[in-house]
Amino acid sequence: MTRLQAMMAGLLGSLVAFAGLAAFLLVGLGQANASPPAQTQPPAANSAAQPPAQTQPAAGTTDQKPAAINTQHYADMLVQTMATQLGVDSAKVNSAYTAAAAATLDQAVKDGVITQEDATKAKTASDQGLAALIRDGLERAGKEGMIKVDKDGPPGPKDVLFQVVPGAVAPLFGLSPDELNAALKSGQTFEALEQAHNVTAQQVRDAALAAVRAALNDGVAKGTWTQAEADSIYQEFSQNVDNFLEKISGIGGARQDNNPQIEAIITAVKGSVAQTLGLTAEQLDTALKGDQALPALEEAHGVTHEQVKAAALAAAQAALADGVQNQKWTQAQADTIAPSLSDIVDKLLAKMGAPLPAGASPNK
Repeated sequence: MTRLQAMMAGLLGSLVAFAGLAAFLLVGLGQANASPPAQTQPPAANSAAQPPAQTQPAAGTTDQKPAAINTQHYADMLVQTMATQLGVDSAKVNSAYTAAAAATLDQAVKDGVITQEDATKAKTASDQGLAALIRDGLERAGKEGMIKVDKDGPPGPKDVLFQVVPGAVAPLFGLSPDELNAALKSGQTFEALEQAHNVTAQQVRDAALAAVRAALNDGVAKGTWTQAEADSIYQEFSQNVDNFLEKISGIGGARQDNNPQIEAIITAVKGSVAQTLGLTAEQLDTALKGDQALPALEEAHGVTHEQVKAAALAAAQAALADGVQNQKWTQAQADTIAPSLSDIVDKLLAKMGAPLPAGASPNK
């Protein structure tokens, strides 16, 4: 077990305890709705000579077992309920969680518990939001037999996003959803596809928004989730549509099966920027979180953006080559992502506050 795995296992320990508590609450609710057991009569005086009577269930009842639960549905429900209790939307709850996770991981790096590379990977996972962490905790509780998990049940409202968006935007590029996913996973970006097929970023956003709204409304009509849940998810999605498209395109790693090439590029670029500025990776993270954008850091350290970009691009190219040399991926896989490398680096630097090149789309 790596240090990252050990730490995450410890962090998830309390979550598993919560998942178990949630399971017991769900079990209790199911039992509370069941008919009470039949009352037994006190034994008669000569009961010793009689065989014990068989207890029969009350008429019209059967043994009730807790139903299997859909983990995403209840994870989304918990986050939405928490947001309602706090008087905010779920996006603010997720933002608070991501910030808290980042601060905790930074402290762990400072304490020597994990490496900066491990922290970066964990932060990428935390970017998926609190509901994803709760969902994973519930699924882990299911594996340990604490709850029964419904793996074939209806998806939660957030699952719908990943199901319908590729199918909605793929036709814009003359592709099937599977072909689009394959292109994105190989290193293509939405911007490159838009340029190749004469499609605007706004067309992609509009198609994604329309598909998500229709799917959420369909779920409400079928009783799969509530109107309040659908409205909350749509509001969060509409405010973060570019970030969502970034995630499914692979920059940030979410829902891309931990694409090793993208992860290596992200790590290399961040390390290169820090080195070019004369900072450690931890100092760079702290500065960026303290509302210091990359242009201000470049000016403060007497470095031009061209120098930062050139060093970052060289580091990304070296990371790809290193992966081939160490047999982490093939030369063909590296060659597939290479044409988009400059675009990827620009987007990563933009996440640090740098302006995108003229004509570039913020849509990933």
